[in-house]
Amino acid sequence: MSKRSPSADAASSPSSDRDGAAPLDHFATHGWVCFRAFLSRPELRFLQRESHSLYANTHADPEQAAAAVVRQGCVLDVLAQCPVHADPARVNMSRYLAARAKQITSATGCKTETSPAADAPGDDVLARLLFDRLPTVAAQLLATSAPSSGAAETCFFNEHYVVKPPQSHVEFRWHRDDDEQLGMCLHRDALPPYVSAWCALDDVTSVNGALQFASLAASDSENESVESLQRRASPPLNTQAGDVLFFLSNVWHCSSSNESDAPRRAFYAQYSSGRITAGPNGPAPLSFAIPCVSTSASASLEACEDDSAVPKKRKLDASGS
Repeated sequence: MSKRSPSADAASSPSSDRDGAAPLDHFATHGWVCFRAFLSRPELRFLQRESHSLYANTHADPEQAAAAVVRQGCVLDVLAQCPVHADPARVNMSRYLAARAKQITSATGCKTETSPAADAPGDDVLARLLFDRLPTVAAQLLATSAPSSGAAETCFFNEHYVVKPPQSHVEFRWHRDDDEQLGMCLHRDALPPYVSAWCALDDVTSVNGALQFASLAASDSENESVESLQRRASPPLNTQAGDVLFFLSNVWHCSSSNESDAPRRAFYAQYSSGRITAGPNGPAPLSFAIPCVSTSASASLEACEDDSAVPKKRKLDASGS
């Protein structure tokens, strides 16, 4: 992993990695955007430690651990035992964090600290990242994709780690997140796209699994063949640990296999505009529907850029609003 400082990195502002467009304009046109050095040091360290613990505890033998992760589709699900529909953890931030901490402890065999004292004394690193910093950006990006829908509550929808073990040769072919996650929803056509935040925890290149996106600008719903997607695809996006790629759930993307000698880790968090419910007539969330920030109250994108360099010490209330 490189040792760059987010506060000093000249590339800490949003980047299209393609045409130099402003972040909101690029996202509105293509459906994805990259924020360089978005994660603070405490956030990056916390996610790296947690993903390492989850990976290592799949099996005592490293080779068996790698094989187990591959069998899981390279996904380390933080809440493998998802709370039942009536559980407040599905809709309340403090209940969710408590359930999450309990399952992490069970999965790793040791208690994890959400606020390592050496990194960020007195500040809940995870809560602030999941329910403040990431959704602040997601809210504004969602507004660009549906500007006529009006202000809507931004909700936390899902999270997990994606870890490609060393030399695992696992590639993710062209796919869209909502095809896989909303495939069983009868009211899928009525659901607007949501936003995924893909947080690089290691330096990522074409050697270990860089992502590519097919731009929405040239979308051809009648011809989504591999050849068509490749023609309008971005180059493989090289990212450094701490960069975050935001993209819409209806954007085609893929990633190459990990041919390196080290795991390739990423943290995935997803946000929706309003609740994504399990059925068209019921209030129960499909996954989670935890209120984060309001699109009308979120900070400016410029302020969010500055925030990535110097994290503020601020508590969230129990509702996550």
